[in-house]
Amino acid sequence: MTARGRSHQVSSGEPVRIGPATVARGDIVLADETGVAFVPRARAHEVLRAAQALARRERAIAEELRGGAFLAEAMRDTRFAGTEEEQR
Repeated sequence: MTARGRSHQVSSGEPVRIGPATVARGDIVLADETGVAFVPRARAHEVLRAAQALARRERAIAEELRGGAFLAEAMRDTRFAGTEEEQR
């Protein structure tokens, strides 16, 4: 069954609320089987830097594990802290 003739567009490019989040035109929307993330366009570079730092940390931890370290040991190692906030 289609929506033809039963629905009509009210607006285009307007911000929408999805749960507690407001998503505006130009924002970044990421989704996979585990969830959805909305990134305001104005914070995209900040979020990208944080994600890259986290990926570096995870790669470093994986390398330590391959080298024989215990997980708890590798995760506590401050050499692998991805951001200043994690080091506090």
